[in-house]
This record gives sequence, C-alpha cells and structure tokens, in this order.
Amino acid sequence: MKFTKPIVFSALLSCCATAFINSTTYGILEEDTQSYEFEGMTYSTIDITSYDNDTIVYSFAGREIITLDYNNEKALLSSPFWKEVVKKKDPDIANKYYIYLKKEQVILAFADSERLPDKEKRFPSRGNKERKVDLVAINTGAPHKLKAKRIPISPCVSSKQSSSGASFTQSHNWSKSLSLSFGISGQAKSDYLFVFNLSAGIRGAISLSSTGSITCTAGPGKTVQVFGSIGYVTFPNIVQKEVRYAHKSLNLKDGTWKKIKDTKPTLANFGAILFDLENPPSYSCVDDPKLLRCGRGEYVNQMNDDPTTPLEKFPNQLEYY
Repeated sequence: MKFTKPIVFSALLSCCATAFINSTTYGILEEDTQSYEFEGMTYSTIDITSYDNDTIVYSFAGREIITLDYNNEKALLSSPFWKEVVKKKDPDIANKYYIYLKKEQVILAFADSERLPDKEKRFPSRGNKERKVDLVAINTGAPHKLKAKRIPISPCVSSKQSSSGASFTQSHNWSKSLSLSFGISGQAKSDYLFVFNLSAGIRGAISLSSTGSITCTAGPGKTVQVFGSIGYVTFPNIVQKEVRYAHKSLNLKDGTWKKIKDTKPTLANFGAILFDLENPPSYSCVDDPKLLRCGRGEYVNQMNDDPTTPLEKFPNQLEYY
C-alpha cells in the first residue's frame, strides 16, 4: 500500500506548501505531471521525487491535497516538513497534508483538533519547545472487491392469464450513502476518502446514485422479474487509532487499534464497505423459474432498503473478483 502517482499542478501552492516543496528544501530529483479522474472530476497534480520524500500535489476546485511518502517514522520526524509542524499549529497544513509511512504501512491524517485555529498564545519564554501533535493513524489492509449478483429488485410479473404475454417497466431513481467513519469529519472526511482511494488503488465511494429504467417482457404463461448487480470494495482488516506526537515520537505502539466496520453486527466481517465505482449497478430481466424470488420480503426494495442489504440478505450471491 502506498500513494499511487497518477495525477498536476495547475495553480500556485500556498505560502506554507511552497516552503516545503522546492529544490532548495528537498533537492528535487524528478517531476512528473499527469491528470487523474475521480468521481467525475479531473484533478491536476505534480509528482515530485526528492531526497526527502515522494510528494504529490493534487489541485481541484480551488483546493489542494498534498500527500507525502516517507520510508519510516524516523524519516518523517527528521524532515523539514515535520520541523515546521511541531513549531506551531497551522490549520492550512493540517487540512492539506496526508502522510504515508512505508515501513509502518500507515496513513497519517491530522486530527480534527489540528484543523482548527490555534487559540493558544505562545509565549517567548517557551523558546523552541516542540508542541504535541494529534493525528489519526489508519492501516487499510488489502482491499477485497466483490459483486452482489442476481439480486431480485422488483416484484414478479406473470403472464399466466394472458396468451400474448406481458411486459412492464421498472424505473429506478435513488441515491444511497454508506456509513463510514475515519475518525475525522467535515471536508476532511471527503478529502481523506480521496487519499484512501489513492493508497488502496481503488475507485470507491460512500455515496452512489442510479437513475434509469428497464422494460421486461414475459412470454405467454411465464413470469419475469428484474434482477440487479452492484459492486463493493471492502476492507476486512482495516484498523485505526489516535496517536499523539510527543517526546520525539509518534508513539505508534501505544494505544489499541480499533477495527473500522459497519454498524450492523452481521456485516462486521466485511470491515469498511465502499461502493465500487468501477462496477456500478446493472439490471437485467430474468424468467428462469429456478431463480425467481416472488415472495413478499424476498426481493430488495431499492428505494427503502439499506444499501448493504444485498451483502446481508444474499450472501450466496456474492462473487469476489
């Protein structure tokens, strides 16, 4: 797991970011400019390889996200970047920067408290004493991709009383959201999801919308039903914990890792669940009597049911890929 480097620098960095990313500070070895699309938006980046770390700057919608790859905790704590972090609290840094430690295999995000203005008055008598820094550490583990296939999503329509058959149109217009907490909130949660996708090499989302219709025809004496398929990305081994930099250490060995999982006990083994944007919902007409699920409560009500219902209700219809 590491930050992938697919993405361009289209706007000037802020004063603070510029201070960290330049040839004087790091000694730039290589720059690579590319473009990348995520959830229908094109992001611009510059990928900077230096003596200090690998840095990628993502620019979009007037904002920036900056990811920093370090070999280990020691490399991070001895870096020019971290020396700036411990000098004083800076929400601009906390809201932009995400860190990956290769040896420890963790992503570090600044905690919500670091993203707020510093109300503390720093006195000259404190000199150059380092401050404590609060972060959230996450180890995603390996992602698993799976598809819920042949999920009944409509009532059955029969033409048993008709010699000419029957047809019906099933429309869908819904928007669903999954419940997922990374220990950070607000805009930072959305930004972290973007970073999360990059680190895992996936295209996942916590919300998904689907609009359209399908018309099915039942031949004379037959019954037809609409079935759907939808893709998910799960992280069964994902864990997180709060860490605090103090006494020259991130103290990553302190505290207990907590598993990130769905609130439903029946889905706990899936860990964190995202929609797989590479496998959006698809629909088909089915008239095989062996597959039909016509009884009340046997099919998924797309408008009202939880978006994880296919995982919970049809475990035998799941296909890993």
